[in-house]
Formats: sequence, structure tokens, C-alpha cells
Amino acid sequence: MNMVMAIPWVIGLPVENKKVIGITGLYTMPEDEKEANWVAWFCVEPDYRGKGLGSRLLDLMIEKSKKAGKKFLRLYTSDGEIEKEARELYKKSGFVTTKTKKIEGENETKIYMELKLNSGNE
Repeated sequence: MNMVMAIPWVIGLPVENKKVIGITGLYTMPEDEKEANWVAWFCVEPDYRGKGLGSRLLDLMIEKSKKAGKKFLRLYTSDGEIEKEARELYKKSGFVTTKTKKIEGENETKIYMELKLNSGNE
């Protein structure tokens, strides 16, 4: 059974006019908790996309993972159209696809990606 290991959430909450416009977080999985953090939900309000907010949030997750001494930052997304901008951001940030898996009962494929980190301890 895959269980998520809780770690303190790291949340980027840029606010404009009292409205949250971007959010993300980190978690670990038991099978790789010593070497990797995983990006939890990652969302930027549609009206604010393309302005660098997603990159800044992702950079925050990368820096937090490096400071924690992790070797990898991992995530999963899908090949669905709604995830297209996020996939492009991940690729631009250096993430590579490590595995794909058909989502049962849906017309989408889950895409697992990772970024090799240099924590400065190497």
C-alpha cells in the first residue's frame, strides 16, 4: 500500500486583492523518502498564468528540497490538455519523464517526472 508520509507543507500563496492566485506543496513517499520530495498540488489561477508565478512556486519547491538534502524532486501529471501548460513548465525547469501509466477507465496517461537536484552537499 502506498501511503503518503506527511512533512510540513510548504505553501506559496501569492495574494492579490485578497484572492489566492497560486498554491503548491511538498510531501514524501515511504519508498523514496530519503532521496526525494514530491510536488503536491500545483495550481496557478488561469488569469495569472504566463506571468512567472508558476516558475517562482516551482523554484521554491526546488530550493526547499535541496535544503532538505534530497537528490530528486518528483511529481506526476497527465497527458490531458488541461495539464499542458504545467507539463511545459516542468520540462522547461529540467524535469524528465521517468514513467508513464495509463489511467484506468480514462483516456489519459499519468506521467511521472523527476528533477535531479544538486543539494550542494555533493
